Amino acid sequence: MDPISTLALLSAAFLVAAILHRFLARWGVPGILLELAIGFAVGNWIASPHQVGSILGTAELGVLVLFGLVGLETDIQGLLPLRWTVLKVAMLSITVSSLGFGLIHGFFRLAEGEPLIVAATIMTSGTGMAMRVLREHKLVGTPSGRVLLGASVLDDFPAILLLSIALASSRTTRMDLDFGWIHPMDFLAAAVLLGMLFLIHFRKKAHIRPVHAIPLLVLGAWSSHQLGLTSLLGALLVGMALRGDNTEDTERFLSPYALFLIPVYFITVGMRVPLEALLDPRSWWLGGGLFGLALCGRLICSLGIGRDAREKGVDSWVIIWGMIPRGLPGLVFATVAREAGLLLSTTFFGLVLMVTLTNLVGLAGLAWRAQQLGQKIFSAR
Repeated sequence: MDPISTLALLSAAFLVAAILHRFLARWGVPGILLELAIGFAVGNWIASPHQVGSILGTAELGVLVLFGLVGLETDIQGLLPLRWTVLKVAMLSITVSSLGFGLIHGFFRLAEGEPLIVAATIMTSGTGMAMRVLREHKLVGTPSGRVLLGASVLDDFPAILLLSIALASSRTTRMDLDFGWIHPMDFLAAAVLLGMLFLIHFRKKAHIRPVHAIPLLVLGAWSSHQLGLTSLLGALLVGMALRGDNTEDTERFLSPYALFLIPVYFITVGMRVPLEALLDPRSWWLGGGLFGLALCGRLICSLGIGRDAREKGVDSWVIIWGMIPRGLPGLVFATVAREAGLLLSTTFFGLVLMVTLTNLVGLAGLAWRAQQLGQKIFSAR
């Protein structure tokens, strides 16, 4: 299949998912579920996953754009008044996820190298997905929205670290003459990352404009990947560095790319799920068990919201529902590990199932709670 035919196939899949979502959204069916299902059908009965190789880079760009947008939304100053609440919620989420997975992973008999990936996927948050719902109901700038965003971002850092360790342990040792354990490209990657952050800091003198955001995100992602970390960390750091006077212009420029490229990425994820994994009961047991762990962990997170936080306007149910979705980062981690040969197909499908279920329940609950809060505000007026 030539590149233009592959692009046409994915574009048709995108349009079908968008049209179906318009009719099914009234029943609370999230777009991610339709995109994964259509991708699964395309990958198993129309085209094989390797035939989309020519466009995977474009799909990955959507992930980097999303993490750049998350970085743009991360207002450190705005989080300071609620910093202890954010920290408690995030630490409870990380602790419960770690302990819960430690108790149940032996039951599923995961293969060597899989536990780190599964744990990382559980820890990742659905920041981008939850922010969509909060934006629709104009709750991003509220105390609840700030706590949810801050805790979700903190949730992702241990997951990124676990993924980086897993990927690094899977690589063969790189030995070069006169460089020992250090590869010369690592120096270049570190220089590029530091140089970009320095350039962004002096954005006015360097005439950095919103149109430059995408190449900066890509270079930041490449730098962190080359250093043995996940590319998501570089994109997140660049997004945080781009915050400033023209944040709204940068966000307005990036958002249309995310609206198209992120669904395309979900479609390509669905294409990677083989039919035999769908028929394996182990996949369903793993996905169901991890889904139960995600629900229990997020209920416990509400203990981090004390009386002071509630008096400042933080709603416990917004945090609980908003923290349930594992979202795009979880699928990215699982897909990266699958491509690196670190996950069996059954484990990969179990993770995809868990992410799908958490999005289905979490986003529906968050939308319901946001609508309730909107009605309360309207009636108070």
